Amino acid sequence: MKNLTFSDVPKKWAVCFQNDCPMKEGCLRWKAAQVAPGQMQTLVCVTPNTRKGDVCPRFASAEPVRLAWGMTRLFSRVPWYMVQALREEIIPIFGCRRQFYRYRLGRWPISPEQQQRVAQVFRRFGFEEEPEFDVTKEGFDFV
Repeated sequence: MKNLTFSDVPKKWAVCFQNDCPMKEGCLRWKAAQVAPGQMQTLVCVTPNTRKGDVCPRFASAEPVRLAWGMTRLFSRVPWYMVQALREEIIPIFGCRRQFYRYRLGRWPISPEQQQRVAQVFRRFGFEEEPEFDVTKEGFDFV
C-alpha cells in the first residue's frame, strides 16, 4: 500500500486541518495536511464552514487507487479506419482535444473513472480487451 507524501499532493489542492471532523481518517485532504512540511507557512485549505455536521462536500477518499499515465499505445490494436471515430468518442472524457493530448502524453494521471469510461467506449466499438495505458501504478486520486 502506497504511503502518502506531500510531494504527491498537487499544488493548490485544498487540504484540511479540521481535527474534529468525523470523516478525517478516511479523507485524503486531512491526511495531506498531516504530511505537510513543518516549515510551510501557507497552504490552500478547506474552511471550517464547508462541513455541515458530519457531511463534507470536499471529502476525498484516502484509499489508494490504480492510476494510469499516458495513452500513446491506446489505438495500437485498433484498425486504422476506426481510430478517428474512436478518438472522437474518447476526447470528451478528458474535457477537450488539448487536454486529451496532455493525458495522452502522460502529463496528467488518468483517474480510475476516466479509465473506466475509456474502456466503455472501446466495448461500444466491439473491443473486448481492456485499453492499454502506458504506465499504471497505485496512487491517490486528487480529484
